[in-house]
Amino acid sequence: MEINNLMKGVTALSILGILSHVATVNGKPRVTPSLGFSEEYTDNVNLSENDEEDSFITEITPTITIADTRPSSDYRLSYSYRYIDFTASEVDSRSENTLDARLNHYAMDRTLRTYLESNINNSRASLLQSSNNDGKSGAERVETRTAAGGFDYSTGQRAWTEFDLGFEVRKTKSDNDSVNLSTYSADLVFQEGKRVQMFDWEFSTGYATDSEDNEYNNTNGRLSFVVTQNFSVFAQGQYEESVALGDDENEILATTWGVGTRYDFSRSHVSLAYNKFEKGDGNDFISAGLGWNPSARTSVAANLTERFFGESYQLNVTHRARYFRNSIQYLDEVTNLSQLIFQRQTGALLCPEGNDFSLADCVLASAETPLEPGQQLITVEVPVSAIGEDQVLSRRLGLTSNYSKGKSTFTGNLFWVRTKRLTDDDFASKDYDKELGANISWVWKFSGKTNLNFIADLRKVESNQDTSTKVQANEYLYRARLTRQFTQKISASLIYSHSQRHSDLADDDYIENHLALSALARF
Repeated sequence: MEINNLMKGVTALSILGILSHVATVNGKPRVTPSLGFSEEYTDNVNLSENDEEDSFITEITPTITIADTRPSSDYRLSYSYRYIDFTASEVDSRSENTLDARLNHYAMDRTLRTYLESNINNSRASLLQSSNNDGKSGAERVETRTAAGGFDYSTGQRAWTEFDLGFEVRKTKSDNDSVNLSTYSADLVFQEGKRVQMFDWEFSTGYATDSEDNEYNNTNGRLSFVVTQNFSVFAQGQYEESVALGDDENEILATTWGVGTRYDFSRSHVSLAYNKFEKGDGNDFISAGLGWNPSARTSVAANLTERFFGESYQLNVTHRARYFRNSIQYLDEVTNLSQLIFQRQTGALLCPEGNDFSLADCVLASAETPLEPGQQLITVEVPVSAIGEDQVLSRRLGLTSNYSKGKSTFTGNLFWVRTKRLTDDDFASKDYDKELGANISWVWKFSGKTNLNFIADLRKVESNQDTSTKVQANEYLYRARLTRQFTQKISASLIYSHSQRHSDLADDDYIENHLALSALARF
């Protein structure tokens, strides 16, 4: 089945499922039409040092959203049409479609969830352009259509069975067709065990391929034998394979297996294992794991192992207090194919007010997103899609702190990221691309209907064109936003931003000032 037909089928199922719920389930769904309008001015629409051109940008965005939540199901269907007009002669006007269709159905006392999802997203994609720009310049645009579905089953903590199966089909296409890539992926996770039984086990596998014959497979398994109430022994294995462009000469393969022990304490656990490389370049190694929950507000999880690229680390530390919320993350991962994370940008999450909330309660937002009563905007680092046809190995260290008290909310991020393409011929000898940055945000609600937001973002990027050529760049962003909620259904924002980029490549340097006035009306 061609990817377009498959995606159309999943999209149609999602929408038809939601509409059937609207027609058959008792109750009244929330139908929210809205109209957004903004008028903006930029003094450098091309983000260029030598070809600066100012432009007014007019944007009109009608949206309709249908949503409802029931004991056995929830759904959300949102469609936006975005028309953007530039007065600059070198930039064509354009239109964009955004779709978000999600349907969840619950059964067996909500232990079984079946889901269908479909969405269309438009983003700006460029490796050497600034990650701070808001994407409305004349740069190349990319549309990604995604269709996904699956189910997950979870019985609980004391006698647990976890079974998750999902698939995703993705189509990525740039404005000028320089990128036209289809990606297929599937994931399976199966875990089973009881606190009173002698054995528990887990198995997971993920597979992805695309229309350029890139493939990636990562399979893990573990079998544990409980010796005493707190002590167990286990055997584990991992199979990891990456093949670029269907060429076996570009294959990276690693197969490992090992045996180890685990000891559980009242608030923590620790594990150690001895492992061998069955296939791939590597020596015998020790892997270790640690979990610790010293209090209900604090948790620590750490893992050390070895993969085809060498030692691999994971660390997650979170702590929540009355006013503070802190987290530290250190992670190695391999991204899948078409949409790669080459850089990150300052983004936002729309969250409940206060400091005692879960990220599951937040949704992605933008600098122009209007706030409703009881909401706050949290500044975070979000991925920027940079289009390619490879897999990328990335390592990230990040520290995030959030302080919320009274009328003010402060958010700070420090991060370091390094990446390398697995499909480069000189993978072993080539240096990593690196990015070091920090940002801080302050939201001040000086009245019940008005708030002021300041953001500062600084970062240094080092990109390796080949084994002997490096490009370094410094990027800066400063943004101020004033938002006023005139009525429950009408809001407006005034935004000013200043961004700069200074790099070794003079053609990539630029300075831009951006002023925007936007309004949103819900009906």
